[in-house]
Amino acid sequence: MGRPTSLRYLVKTTFRGTILGLLASFILYYFHLQNGTLQDIAPSSEECVVFNQNNYGSRISSLQEFYPFYLCEHFKPKTKLFHFLGLFNAVLLIFIFVVYNRHPKTILFAFMQGYLFAWVSHAFIEVNKPATFTYPAYSFVSDWIMFKDLWLGSLAMW
Repeated sequence: MGRPTSLRYLVKTTFRGTILGLLASFILYYFHLQNGTLQDIAPSSEECVVFNQNNYGSRISSLQEFYPFYLCEHFKPKTKLFHFLGLFNAVLLIFIFVVYNRHPKTILFAFMQGYLFAWVSHAFIEVNKPATFTYPAYSFVSDWIMFKDLWLGSLAMW
């Protein structure tokens, strides 16, 4: 299959991780749906319009203020699915880095995976500018909070 540091190995791992991530996302969705634990905490489209009007031009100063804005920027379930897949691949590559190779290329590829899937979803699904460009730190933390919320069934991705 190749050395754990070769680009070919990282691409194959990412492809397999994406398939595994899709399977995991569907199993999680089905599990939460069957157990009645799926509850979408995302703001409604009306709430997002009001939120954006009230905060237009003002600087967000806390993560607690930012997360509802972040969820509004990720309104469509497929956008959340792409973020889930990117972070799923990033976690897989970080695991490979820690357990197998400790090569900086693996961490760089993990970082790229997290953002590649996210930015593609913003460009082609949500059709908006990623919050990363305006609030990089809040956005990074919110990515992981949303990843957790997707695992726990607090947000819909299907």
